[in-house]
Amino acid sequence: MLAAYLNARPFERPLVPAGVERVGTFVIAGSAFATGVTNLSSSPIAGGALMVVGAALAAFGLRPRKVLPPTPEQQLAWRADDVAKQLQHHAHSNRLHRALHPAVGATLEECAGYWMRIANALDGAQWTGSETLPQWVSLRQEALAATKIAMDEALVHAGSTLILVPPAKPLEHVSDALEDIGFGPLVRNGRDHEPMPPSFRPVRDLAERLREMAERCETAATQRRQESPEPVSAAFRRLDAALGEMRTLEEAEGELRQGA
Repeated sequence: MLAAYLNARPFERPLVPAGVERVGTFVIAGSAFATGVTNLSSSPIAGGALMVVGAALAAFGLRPRKVLPPTPEQQLAWRADDVAKQLQHHAHSNRLHRALHPAVGATLEECAGYWMRIANALDGAQWTGSETLPQWVSLRQEALAATKIAMDEALVHAGSTLILVPPAKPLEHVSDALEDIGFGPLVRNGRDHEPMPPSFRPVRDLAERLREMAERCETAATQRRQESPEPVSAAFRRLDAALGEMRTLEEAEGELRQGA
């Protein structure tokens, strides 16, 4: 479950660092202005137009920008991004279970499972359809946002137990394969006897809250499916409309005949 969550988790950090887009604007402006100067003698109109475009782009790049400081939620998400990237690396090398403290890793796995249950429960036409009441749409958005923040906090707490794991030895690959199919590992995890870290309790508490959220969301989804009518296909809607027009015409013709 944790590996599936890491693959599905969107990262919050912007892909383009601050200032890069402004540098790109200056490069384009300079190129346009230089091209305009070069072509000014052979084609004054085109050269002058390019110089104007270059000057306008330069002015656009120099305009003052107000950069808003990141919110606490964004800062938390960025810290969780860093942990998630490390966990993804360990997951790809099948070393995730050795990178985290065993108890914290197992609890984080629980959190990921509850996250998946919540996402599945809140997915469907009964939540996002055009006939869904606004309060249900708002409730869904709030539940998803709260779940995301909870997973970010769980990642940050769990990240405090991450260690650098050396590449696996051949015997460890065999041990991991045996453990995956239900047999005991040949190579014991050296972290099994570590004391419980302080970060275990907050991750455990978040797992309990996420479990409650998953159960409530699944109950609400079941009720929504029972209360919401089955969606009508486009074919049925077109047929009903055509039949309604035919009935209207027949009734109108009948009234005309009676009046005659």
